[in-house]
Amino acid sequence: MNEIGPFATILRLLDLAKSQGYFTDYVLGGGVATLNYTEPFLTYDTGFVVDMTGSATMRELDDFFVKNGAIRNNRGYIEIDGMPCQFLSIGDDLIRDAFTNPNTVTVGGRQLHILKIEYLIANYLRLIRLPKRKKRDTAKLLLLLDQPGKIDSVLLSAILEKNNLGSDYRRFLERMDS
Repeated sequence: MNEIGPFATILRLLDLAKSQGYFTDYVLGGGVATLNYTEPFLTYDTGFVVDMTGSATMRELDDFFVKNGAIRNNRGYIEIDGMPCQFLSIGDDLIRDAFTNPNTVTVGGRQLHILKIEYLIANYLRLIRLPKRKKRDTAKLLLLLDQPGKIDSVLLSAILEKNNLGSDYRRFLERMDS
């Protein structure tokens, strides 16, 4: 990730929101983070995990973006400079661990935290349990698993076991092999 393009406005607003205390920090996640590790694919939105601990509510954060030129679209996303964005707070131990152990990439000459491939794999394993997410997140999971040189298998195993996803992972691999 070394081009900033339309990302500039999003990052500027995120930095402004952080400086004004709407959240303590943010990490790029979802499909756009996945793109850092895989071949290009189409993704609808740009997803961020934000640490709202002791900060504003998600509604207040959405209102901040709208006051600064973003719009709420009919799919529940905040569009910043025409790009749908999703902001998710840390909801459980897996995402908290992912948030506190990110990779850092350079985007447009600046450092940006993104979720590590191993945490993305674990999260997609959980998401494919949901019927409406199964197809698209299975595709992303397969793309990530096709990057063996980028995956720390020891870290992945530890994450899967800590979050009770080891058997899900083994079943997924078995289904893909058959």
